[in-house]
Amino acid sequence: MVGPIDFVVMEDEPLHLECFSAKDLAGDPRWWEIYCDSFPAEERESAETIMRGLEHGVALVSRISLRGETVGLASAHLLMRVGIVFLVYLAIAPEVRRHGLGTKLFEFMWKSAFDRMGFGGSPRGMIWEVDPPGTAASAAEARWRRQRIQFFQRRGGTLLPRQYIQPPISGVPVPMQLMFRGAAALPMPDNIALRRIVEAMYFDKYGALNGIPADILRKLLWDDISYS
Repeated sequence: MVGPIDFVVMEDEPLHLECFSAKDLAGDPRWWEIYCDSFPAEERESAETIMRGLEHGVALVSRISLRGETVGLASAHLLMRVGIVFLVYLAIAPEVRRHGLGTKLFEFMWKSAFDRMGFGGSPRGMIWEVDPPGTAASAAEARWRRQRIQFFQRRGGTLLPRQYIQPPISGVPVPMQLMFRGAAALPMPDNIALRRIVEAMYFDKYGALNGIPADILRKLLWDDISYS
């Protein structure tokens, strides 16, 4: 795994990135504050689920700190059977956005997750969920969603033209879109490969870790994801 990395940003302030344990996460209230402020309730999984992923060795959780205070967070689930990193959350505190911290944290998670998975063969890429601009409740929200997609596109992410539903981690399923960034020299997943990746997201992450019943996940795959 990539260890802690220090940068110098914003008038020579030291910036620190690290992956850390469930015990450390439990003792960082600022991480949880940013988490709750950054994601709507229907997209937030429980603290117990995040902790369980760390304890079972299938998740990575990281933070970026400035002057000793957490100012950003990320988490990922390692989909070992398909060789894909599922980036679950990435957020930067509002007061320090637009300083390149999101880029540094994204790249840190990419390297950390790939180092963790590398012992079993080279990972094929990273996948993550984004909110569709077309379902936003306001013009301002739609604009923010487009900006988030553009952020990931500038970092090599491709918006996948497939329907996708986030399973009901907080009671209701949420229509989302998927983005993918492939490892160097590897092709984008075709329809069959993408189906296998989504099945792994559903059953290896949302089923095994979040406890969502298999019949619900099967119905979402059947009803809400189209593969040509």
